[in-house]
Amino acid sequence: MKFFKALFNRDNFFILALVGILGLIVSNININLQFLNPIEQTFSDFDVTDIYFSQLKGDEKAEERITIVNIGMLGRGEISELMQIVGKHQPKVVGVDAFFEELKGSVDSITGKPKATLDDSLLQDAIKMTNAESNKNKVVMVTKASFKKNSPELKKDKPNYDSLETSDKFFMKYADGGLANLITEGTRDNVLTDDEKASGLETSRTFAPKEDINKERNLCFAAKIAEKYAPEKASKLIQRNNEVEYINFKGSIKKYQLIDHEQLRQMGADSTAATALKALFKDKIVLLGYMGPTINTKTSSDEDKFFTPMNPIYIGKSSRDMYGIVVHANIISMILDEDYLDEMPAWLNYLVVFFIAFLAIALFSYSYRTMDFWFDGISLLAQALFTLAILFLIIFVFDKFNVRVDWSLGILAVIFAPNVIEIYFGVVKRWYERTLRERRNRDKATVSDELL
Repeated sequence: MKFFKALFNRDNFFILALVGILGLIVSNININLQFLNPIEQTFSDFDVTDIYFSQLKGDEKAEERITIVNIGMLGRGEISELMQIVGKHQPKVVGVDAFFEELKGSVDSITGKPKATLDDSLLQDAIKMTNAESNKNKVVMVTKASFKKNSPELKKDKPNYDSLETSDKFFMKYADGGLANLITEGTRDNVLTDDEKASGLETSRTFAPKEDINKERNLCFAAKIAEKYAPEKASKLIQRNNEVEYINFKGSIKKYQLIDHEQLRQMGADSTAATALKALFKDKIVLLGYMGPTINTKTSSDEDKFFTPMNPIYIGKSSRDMYGIVVHANIISMILDEDYLDEMPAWLNYLVVFFIAFLAIALFSYSYRTMDFWFDGISLLAQALFTLAILFLIIFVFDKFNVRVDWSLGILAVIFAPNVIEIYFGVVKRWYERTLRERRNRDKATVSDELL
């Protein structure tokens, strides 16, 4: 009985209300303090689940369905050579993460448009050759969703993209397109002012499975490739009908079969390497993309490279850890495995936060009344233990159930509770009790005067 009285009493509910109000104010306030900017930038891009991906998960078993080819800084003619080698060994799908925006030849005097060079024609032929044994296009080339200048869409709060950037039609004639933007709802506004920010959050955690552009549905690069490889898998992604999906990273580059352009060209010229090439490419998803000049070349360039949750330095990330083509490979693996991440409903998040906050307040409140001057030291230790327990539960739920939760308000409640309790019992309650005594004394005095 004493336990329930200590837990469910008026003081605890009043303190819970005060902590809730303070938490909502702090979580919604926007204070621009220059001296705090470095700290804010360090932690603003941190997510608790980064600890899981970076330190706990590690690489899963090798992905045998996907082979990545590094195209380095090669030109169109050399890339066509790579595609011819790949195409000879019957891949199921070939994804090309590179733009070929216009033809490189001289301008035609009649049409006013550039003509195709020999390299342009070789690349087109390589694309056609890859499709030769199929009635459908095997090749998927990246496209990009963007906005036209002065577009009416820009006047909307949540505009739809109204422009699709592609490689030249000379190449797209024999290939399908897939959006390479790692776009999220949270970064859409940034795209309005700086299209280079269309690649998503600073840390690449999410992607849009599809975008409607001019009333036409466009799948993302990974989903389009998955659709060609296993249509039923891609269909399940679309049926989820999420505007944004979180990427369940399967691993770093070590998870995937990888071959450099130099090695591939050497093997292509070696008749004894046919069996090895067949093992790499036959009935596989083959992704061609940039991963540095060569795989073994160290470069300071961040071209097509992203921060991801797999980064070993998960707070204050200093260097980008994953090339875009590997991010796409991780998304494809997730789609094929149907291993999606879900989010806990908002109402359930708030219910859990309420339970955390009320339990913390009840324990802190009991400690304040019974431990006297020990309270400050005990409360600091309890705050640390509470916070660690919440973080552990967040990671546990994420690991076991593939569910992301947002219990940050619960951590705020734990941080604020001891100070709010001291203010409540030391100021608010004393003021209330004194006011109540004075009112009672006045009432007694009034009764006494009436009796006299």
